[in-house]
Amino acid sequence: MINSESQKKELYQNLLKYLKRSAFGDDFASEMLIKLINQADFIDKSIYDSALDDFTNFLPEIDNKFLGQSISHIIRVKYTDFNELDEFFELYKPKEDNLKKYTFDNFCNSYGYNPDDIILLSISGNSMIGASIEDGDTAVVNISKRAKIGEIAAIHINNKYYIKRIDENAGNIVLLSENPEYLPYTVSAEDKFKIIGLVTNIIKRVS
Repeated sequence: MINSESQKKELYQNLLKYLKRSAFGDDFASEMLIKLINQADFIDKSIYDSALDDFTNFLPEIDNKFLGQSISHIIRVKYTDFNELDEFFELYKPKEDNLKKYTFDNFCNSYGYNPDDIILLSISGNSMIGASIEDGDTAVVNISKRAKIGEIAAIHINNKYYIKRIDENAGNIVLLSENPEYLPYTVSAEDKFKIIGLVTNIIKRVS
């Protein structure tokens, strides 16, 4: 039960945080916000009213984006029954080609990749243009490799996918865009977060 001033302050801070995040279209934040509002209604409705007033003052800054546009298309080229990541991906099986041209298996083998470990992500938006990853490009992601600090990874956070550079601050994972218009995002304990794999190649679209 919340009865101390410090606990009420924490509830207020969480309400304000998720009000801001829900304004960016974060579905997970919207779900958390509903729970916190119900909690505030039970404890002290003025806590939510105060957070809402302060959030209104924040609205002029709403254009300060964090993660940018999320990934809209994920292609799993080969299906592996026992891979725990299968539930995350749309599966795509190429049609048989009698000409037996350069196949995806050939592409993977030429780089020393196991085709079962590779997924393709269609890039949307401009949040990673500083790393020459542009709207319309395709990222090749190796899900068997864990991205290290400083490397670029495919990540899954709060039911959305992104390509971000991985950083760390005070023991917390920080997601970095390669565009000064987007602020660093520190992953919190409330986030549903997973590093999917390491971005190994970018396939460019020809204009």
